[in-house]
Amino acid sequence: LMGPNDWPDLLAAALGRDPALSITRWADTMDLDPASVSRGFARAYGVSPKRFRLELRTRTAVRALAGWRGTLAELAADHGFADQAHFARAALALTGFTPSQLKSAR
Repeated sequence: LMGPNDWPDLLAAALGRDPALSITRWADTMDLDPASVSRGFARAYGVSPKRFRLELRTRTAVRALAGWRGTLAELAADHGFADQAHFARAALALTGFTPSQLKSAR
């Protein structure tokens, strides 16, 4: 049973299930102020909900690299990135390597 202060964990789980989730809509359904949600989430997780969502998306895309047979642009699009460069920047920031480097290392 979760208490009233466990909403950051609920939001993290919801973002894991639906990376496109609107933070404002989620906050409204939980009867919480969206700005307070962003600040409270950052206190609990060390990153904003937006950053958390990007890191989740990046980790998922990086894991998919191992068996990926299409282009990196297709993988980026399939995982919600604006383009291949957006994915490359996110992967580099998270792992220290570009997707090309990660793919060739596997």
